[in-house]
Amino acid sequence: QKQNQEGKSIIEKKLYHYTRRNTSDYFIHKDLKKFLEQELDFYIKSEVVNIEDINKLDVGELQKYGLKIKVIKNVANKIIEFVSHIENFQKKLWEKKKFILGTEYVITTDRVPEEFYEEIWNNKEQKKEWKELGFHIPSSVSFLRKQEPKLPVDTRYFSQEFKERLLERITERADLDNLLDGLLIKSENYQALNLLLNKYKEQVQTIYIDPPFNKEQNADYLYNVKYKDSSWITN
Repeated sequence: QKQNQEGKSIIEKKLYHYTRRNTSDYFIHKDLKKFLEQELDFYIKSEVVNIEDINKLDVGELQKYGLKIKVIKNVANKIIEFVSHIENFQKKLWEKKKFILGTEYVITTDRVPEEFYEEIWNNKEQKKEWKELGFHIPSSVSFLRKQEPKLPVDTRYFSQEFKERLLERITERADLDNLLDGLLIKSENYQALNLLLNKYKEQVQTIYIDPPFNKEQNADYLYNVKYKDSSWITN
């Protein structure tokens, strides 16, 4: 195995970065430059300039104070400019709308035209899912219409061409949005909410949020729940 200068193998380094990224809190400041400039002013007033001693200083000493403050501000402002530039770049990356990697539909058989039944019946992956979900598998394609409860047809098990034909057929007399009973999004919260903002603005009446707590002891729990209180408050 190849090793870097720190004596770690490449795979150890990758695992370390992956683990750290998924177990550490991560913040992006909304306006880091303004915040650091305010902190710099506070630092100069509290640590560099002694207000009580200013009245006791002569002109020469005051000039030295002024020069010292000027040097500190010049150096600090360059650092602030550099750091805030990086932070703003990260902020733009974070706020950039992410690509939608895929869209699938789950449509019950009572809403699917019978012309598609033969293809659905011959799809082994779809039958496998029905069995895993506990549905009774009809003995033949002719029983699809009679099946109760109605069987869900998931387009992820079918070709793009099949999905396009199906959507075109069921939307001949109605808009697709009006036919959908629910929406499921797999995403992180920020991107999902921004995606939904324009479409569902002023339409949402209730939001139910159930963040996970006390799950860090569960070895099979895949999500990061080791957030500090400050993280919960600011998210």
